Amino acid sequence: MGARHVGYGVKDAHYATVGAALLAMLSETLGSAFTPEVRGAWTALYGAVETTMKAGAAAVPH
Repeated sequence: MGARHVGYGVKDAHYATVGAALLAMLSETLGSAFTPEVRGAWTALYGAVETTMKAGAAAVPH
């Protein structure tokens, strides 16, 4: 998927923006259920997705 996203114009810096938006949305939607533990789990998950996507993107010849 990271390789495909290169074709959509996605740059490495975009992943931080998406991650911040995801966490903000979860915080707003879950309210008090968005505990520090839940935030930590989502942050770790998104970090793994981001790393994988960037690796896929890096494999695309420039």
